[in-house]
Amino acid sequence: MIAASVHVASPPAWFRPDRMTSSLGLFAGASAQSWSHDHIDAAFLPVPRASSGGFARGWSPARHKSGLTTLFDGAIDNRADLAKCIGTGEHLADDALYAAAVATLGADADSFVIGQYTSIVIRPDRSMRLARSPWNGPSLFWMAKDDVRAACNIPRPLFACGFPKRLKPDQLAESLFWIENHEGGYFYEGLQYVPHGAIVDVAPDGSAKTHRWYDPHDVPHTRFAKDSDYVEQANELLADAVRAALAPAKRPGILLSGGLDSAIVADGMLRQLPDDRRLHSFTFVPQHPFADTAAPGLFNDDEPRVRAFASMHRRLDPHFSDNDGIDFDGLADKFMAACDIARPGMAISAAYHGPSLDAAKNGCDWLFHAAMGNNSFSQDGRWAYLEFAKQGRWSELWRMLRDHPGDGRPMWRRLLARSFLPQLPAPVRHYARSVVHGTQEPLNAQASLIRPEAREALGLDRLAERTGDLRRGEWFRSRREWLDFIWRSHDLGAEQHYAAEQVYGLKMRDVTAYRPLIEYCAGLPTDQFVRGGVQRFLARRMAANRMPAEQAASTDYGQHNADWHLRMTRRLPGLRAEFERMRHNDVLKRLIDVEAGLKLLEEWPDRTPADPRVIRRHFHALTGAILMASFYRFTHGSNE
Repeated sequence: MIAASVHVASPPAWFRPDRMTSSLGLFAGASAQSWSHDHIDAAFLPVPRASSGGFARGWSPARHKSGLTTLFDGAIDNRADLAKCIGTGEHLADDALYAAAVATLGADADSFVIGQYTSIVIRPDRSMRLARSPWNGPSLFWMAKDDVRAACNIPRPLFACGFPKRLKPDQLAESLFWIENHEGGYFYEGLQYVPHGAIVDVAPDGSAKTHRWYDPHDVPHTRFAKDSDYVEQANELLADAVRAALAPAKRPGILLSGGLDSAIVADGMLRQLPDDRRLHSFTFVPQHPFADTAAPGLFNDDEPRVRAFASMHRRLDPHFSDNDGIDFDGLADKFMAACDIARPGMAISAAYHGPSLDAAKNGCDWLFHAAMGNNSFSQDGRWAYLEFAKQGRWSELWRMLRDHPGDGRPMWRRLLARSFLPQLPAPVRHYARSVVHGTQEPLNAQASLIRPEAREALGLDRLAERTGDLRRGEWFRSRREWLDFIWRSHDLGAEQHYAAEQVYGLKMRDVTAYRPLIEYCAGLPTDQFVRGGVQRFLARRMAANRMPAEQAASTDYGQHNADWHLRMTRRLPGLRAEFERMRHNDVLKRLIDVEAGLKLLEEWPDRTPADPRVIRRHFHALTGAILMASFYRFTHGSNE
């Protein structure tokens, strides 16, 4: 991680750059490396955990002859091409190479850099150039007050050095309703966020301009003469992504599921690792005695598939974790301390805590995953329901409707719901669904325990509509709509990447968030993703000879947190106590419907429910309320 501050005159009394350095290393066990010169203070944390002697002294940011002072965190994957482009040596470290690119190419520099990174560049006039790579670029924040401007990958060091830490007045309510509204600050007043695929120029007076140089729709449309060429090119790009990811890893690990994406990546890693090196995989499994039958189109336990995959790959060492002692809120306090941010959705990602901690215990220095796989080479092409109908490709549409996993409705209803109803205006769509299913609250409301009067008074439905967060469960109606959605969704919560690295104690990377691979897939014809009723068509062909045929052909999706009901049932008395505790806090009881939460716990189902609406209330709404109450206490230093 990186942090830097700059001021023109003497620093104000409130500003303490030394605290920025020590805060950056809070989880590392030692202060970060630091450097100060001519009103610039900089800090760098090279790895999440320091050795017994702390971090080496003598670090300094890259200083270019043009006067640029550059901090860089992440990796440049196209070093040779970039060095050739700007006419410099490939031997340069990443920060120096990036500095040379900015000095040579100016505002266009980032368009020539392939990698997952953030950067802070301080110019001779003391203005700051802040940048994030597109597609899952790690987070970067900045604040300005008086004569001081500072930037860091996480908010904590900014608050530690003296900037005020004030939660936005309506932030808790907005988060409870699953809204991402960054107007006025990112969760906190004055905390500004650099978007991915963008450059923010912060002037010496604290004013800022944002240049969004990356357009996710500006990708080439790839068309080959042979079908096999699409698979070959995807495999080549995936191999490039794997090569870039593995470069710094001495003992790599991977979060491995029983699906397609991570297994394809794991196979790709084993193909590139030397024959005498092994790959460790880490997988979440449900706790004993969970044995529920999965709903149609889903599977509950990844272990049998992972073991079958491992039997094909003798250099894979599989590890399994049931998150013993770690429930939906088990590490919430540490994640809040790591990044000062919390969301109700933290309960969903809790399944990764045990496997990730196991990776650190097994000595892995890097833990890889394939989170972007479903939105790149493993895309299912759901917009095809409308595209095929509009193009009159009735045979393809019929097969797709017939074979969609878990849909047992009559064909005429599938056709109406997936191909014709979505073409109507939104009010007509919503009315038609209410006639069939009854009046349906948006998913935000179904998964939230915010009080109705607070929801109305704060206009949360209108705000969610404006920010694009009012969710009604509709599928994408076009490729463009899909791309807009994933572009925005992959920019949200980027600070959790650094939170995870701090809490788990190792470096992490999404191998599939590789820009050339993403852009290639975004420009492919739809029938590369779905054909003859087979969804994820490209990924299934890429999976050939990489995994058991049964796994490659399966249309079932893995169920995250399949054992949530078992875990929460064991904690019912404690969960009731959490809601009773909310009664004693004036802010929480005005926002959270404590009575509704207690009623849900009183009417707790005897077995894991299959109805998604029941799951939203009993899992998402209950856990979200508890997590956001904890976040409120964290930000206000309260125990109530």
